[in-house]
Amino acid sequence: MIVLDTDILSILNYQEGTSYDRAKMHLASVGDELLCTTIISIEEQLRGWLSYIAASKKVEREIEGYLRLQTLLDDIGNYAILSFAAAAAMVFASLRKQRVRVGTMELKIAAIAISNDAAVATANAAHFARIPGVKLLDWR
Repeated sequence: MIVLDTDILSILNYQEGTSYDRAKMHLASVGDELLCTTIISIEEQLRGWLSYIAASKKVEREIEGYLRLQTLLDDIGNYAILSFAAAAAMVFASLRKQRVRVGTMELKIAAIAISNDAAVATANAAHFARIPGVKLLDWR
């Protein structure tokens, strides 16, 4: 099982550039692995696009924001979404007690991946590499 983190979802949402080309290459190479994301990444993506739309002063920017939000919503259906359930909350609490120095959202994504015995595919390997027990796939 491979968990696509928020950075990878963003890269796939933009659908352009060398980062997108690399992500598509990695996706093509995973074979039968189950691709999923987390409810945390969905939350981050939704908050980002809703903020972008709300801050728009010009209609062209609103149109872009709504198009990106629509693309995200269309793409979400391609992946299983893993929950922040009791097992993940326990892993998260354990990581917090260890004083792992990464952002809360990365820690929650890692906790979900660890509790589901999944690897995290990320373009932000430096942060996830600090988290003990996480299986990491660096898709930069």
